[in-house]
Amino acid sequence: MRQAAGGCDREKLKSNFVGKTYFPFFGDVKKNGYSKVFAYLILQEDGNKAAEKWLVENGDKMVEFITWAKGYDPDGAWPGIVPDLKTRSSSGILAVPV
Repeated sequence: MRQAAGGCDREKLKSNFVGKTYFPFFGDVKKNGYSKVFAYLILQEDGNKAAEKWLVENGDKMVEFITWAKGYDPDGAWPGIVPDLKTRSSSGILAVPV
């Protein structure tokens, strides 16, 4: 994310959709300690077996993150783009009640 922001005018970033929406979300993911869970969710979607194993072993952390992300709306303007992850994976890892 830093690299993507590095080539842009920071003032412009603050005013566009990405700067107003995604940067605060990813900052809050990190601030709330969900970076590792988020990364493993992304990796397992690409078939990464180590990520799948970690998610199976840490299902409680995954459910906590997904619940947090689905309720994320820091200023009432979040567009609600967190998908319903219950059925996203054919491996069944994400088939959890959230």
